[in-house]
Amino acid sequence: MEKMKKEELLSAVKDAQMILVGIGREFSMVQKASGEKKELALYQESLAAESLPPEDGLFQAYEKLAKLLGHKPYFIVTLNADGLIWRTSLDSSCIVAPCGDLRKMQCGEHIVEAAPIRDQVLEAVRESAEAGQEAQIREQIEKLARCPICGKPLVFHTVEQRGYMEEGYLPQWEKYRKWLQATLNRKLCILELGVGFEYPQVIRWPFEKTAFYNKKAALIRICARFPQIPEELSERSFSLGTSPVSFLNKL
Repeated sequence: MEKMKKEELLSAVKDAQMILVGIGREFSMVQKASGEKKELALYQESLAAESLPPEDGLFQAYEKLAKLLGHKPYFIVTLNADGLIWRTSLDSSCIVAPCGDLRKMQCGEHIVEAAPIRDQVLEAVRESAEAGQEAQIREQIEKLARCPICGKPLVFHTVEQRGYMEEGYLPQWEKYRKWLQATLNRKLCILELGVGFEYPQVIRWPFEKTAFYNKKAALIRICARFPQIPEELSERSFSLGTSPVSFLNKL
């Protein structure tokens, strides 16, 4: 079955004039943190994504995706804020991350690079983190995570944060919208990788709508948890209930 799906995928990509890709949380290295450790976890996850070695399976899956897309016109919408996609050979000018980016921090007025502040915070809280001293960790974060422009407190630039600054992604989103308009009546391959129901209004539902109205479009949904395809798209679509990372790494 999986071998047959691989052949169908390769055929759909080969025949396509343009390719639209949606990347969901099954394609992310970031695990949701909660409670008092949430803030420190974001610092650690930001560093982990920046440090992930190229031989890691997730990194390799991105490179397999880049090879699959080749030189065809494509655009990628990702729900993942881990920032890993920006380290790959995928064209950054053809990617939009509306849920944010752990490589950035925001104060409500400015968006700044996270790395210098993140590294300073992690060094300062290292001993406290090892001892599980949450109060000291919060104190150090409050002291050091300050905007270098205005001095206000900083948080990571992700949609989960209160006061998320959408202007960080909106210019690229507008570019994506214009690109999408150009797909009408073109042979479009719509490829969803690990997209569930986190923010379905961003990828899952709009992608289905695009496939519905473009009769030359084919929807391919690879998702371990929610691979279902709407009945009205069944003749021009197929799905596979498996990990998209493992699937790509076997291509």
